[in-house]
Amino acid sequence: MSGLATWTVWWGAVSRWVGKEKAGLLAHGLGLRHVCPVTTRRAFCCQIISGVALGLSAGCARRGPELIEVNDVHSRLTPTPVRRVLQPRSHDETLRVLRRALHHNAGLSVAGARHSMGRQAFGTGTIHFDLTGFAQVGDLDGAAGLVRVSPGCTWPRLMGELDRRQAGEATPWVIRQKQTGADALTLGGAMACNMHGRGLRYAPFVQDMESFELLTAEGEEIGCSRE
Repeated sequence: MSGLATWTVWWGAVSRWVGKEKAGLLAHGLGLRHVCPVTTRRAFCCQIISGVALGLSAGCARRGPELIEVNDVHSRLTPTPVRRVLQPRSHDETLRVLRRALHHNAGLSVAGARHSMGRQAFGTGTIHFDLTGFAQVGDLDGAAGLVRVSPGCTWPRLMGELDRRQAGEATPWVIRQKQTGADALTLGGAMACNMHGRGLRYAPFVQDMESFELLTAEGEEIGCSRE
């Protein structure tokens, strides 16, 4: 049987099997045309089987999760793809999301205002915690000069709340130092890097902290204080 006759017979069989429209798409995917010389039946069968296998694998293939790119806001030199970006807004929500991620054995990364350079705040393929939503300013003890804040709280937010709550007072409490060069930095980041300002007589930020609660990567809560 000639090559053209072989093509005609097998094309008819394929058309009846998968339908003319799908057969046309299959032929187009194989780089074939409706009139195309085929040397032997075996060669054409191999092409059809390969094409069907290709079509099945393409139809059954599952796309992986699309990654989200995060970056620092200063240098913009640390683009990092992460699996998800979560923004917990409370202590309980942070703990719940962390334990869920640990249950699924997922890698974690944490950032606040993303001013850190060097990619230490990010991790490729991790679940990324954006703490800027966890930014509450808690109770202010005017007698002791202590205020409770969440890790995502920034300096402008804290100073604005101090001004609002102490409006009209003769000697309001204020902050003693902060990083220079930028304002929208989180207090959680300031604590993590033990920042310092320009006051040469002041110790780094740890001197200004009375206590804090540490949430470990294992989901354990540890209270830390000077007592």
